[in-house]
Amino acid sequence: MAIFIEINHLSELCGQLLDGHIKYGYGSKAALSATPSEIKEIDCSGFTRYLIYHATDKRVTMVQGSDEQHAWCKKQKLEAQKYHEAASRKDGVLRIAFMPRLYDSNKKLKRAGHVWLIHHGMTIESRGHKGPSRRPWDTSILKKEVGGCYALAKLYQLTAG
Repeated sequence: MAIFIEINHLSELCGQLLDGHIKYGYGSKAALSATPSEIKEIDCSGFTRYLIYHATDKRVTMVQGSDEQHAWCKKQKLEAQKYHEAASRKDGVLRIAFMPRLYDSNKKLKRAGHVWLIHHGMTIESRGHKGPSRRPWDTSILKKEVGGCYALAKLYQLTAG
């Protein structure tokens, strides 16, 4: 894993994005140049892209779309992990997980894909009817439908001195 994120920077950024002013919007993306206060709505992949870009001090730019982000994780050779074993850990690793798109027998989309981050047993995500928020990693739909989980970044804390 070659991505490092300072934990206080991530916490500050989450505080600005999860304060309730942003609504979920399917297909809505935020410009990477936008400040958190300028964002009014965002979908899951747009949120993940924006958060990682800013949490890494603009060093990591993910692609748009949950399917594309899943492919990006594989291309980056991020460590694949079993969701039920990794998501509850409190080990200083920020994980990313995916729910694949689901189609019916007529190849009509039944459910869009979803992407979320996991830290210390809680998600960091933008989801329908909530927008950017957190919830326990083991919410039934997440546990049941997860289609991939990866170690995304190592979190560290700056020390005075």
